Amino acid sequence: MDEYFLVLRSAPDDATLIPAVNESVEAMVVILRSVFLYDHSARRDDTFTEHHWREQTDGGVTVTLVDDVAMPGRYLRIAGGAPQQRQRVWKNLAVMLPVVSVEELRRVAREPEEVPAVLQHLALAVNGSFDQETLDVVAGALASARLEVRMSAAAAALLLGWTALDPDLNAALAAEPTAEGRRALAHVIAVRASRRRM
Repeated sequence: MDEYFLVLRSAPDDATLIPAVNESVEAMVVILRSVFLYDHSARRDDTFTEHHWREQTDGGVTVTLVDDVAMPGRYLRIAGGAPQQRQRVWKNLAVMLPVVSVEELRRVAREPEEVPAVLQHLALAVNGSFDQETLDVVAGALASARLEVRMSAAAAALLLGWTALDPDLNAALAAEPTAEGRRALAHVIAVRASRRRM
């Protein structure tokens, strides 16, 4: 696994999250004997802010707190470094921070009309591990009566990358009543196809 994700239980205006992540990442010096330091933050327009902590070794693990207003949600991305170290950091942060479980995300995602972004959160939280229940939830949402839910399901399908979703995406594209939805679905299908050719 090249990267891991943890969906965090945090309100967008929660000012305590960055210090909590900082404390947890700094605790890796005791737990894993790895020193992480806050590296920088980056803001991409008004919808996306990242805070980066880097392990102080050549090619070390990077922990990134993403505050994604467009999705919306806050999550951690753990990337880089040796695969075993990356997994250890992910597992330790999962018990140290307020993480939303895959099971809870699946439960909420079964009725995504109230919070369509839960589909994308679920796609991140499963960390690429295929499971039929998540596939069924995303496939069902692609047929929702609400455009916002269908678009979130398409974004989730893009994040998941599972070929088992191809028939559902193609059916959703064929049935999509809006031009906006057809453009978005066609884009998702094209990006998924191009990633497979790489």
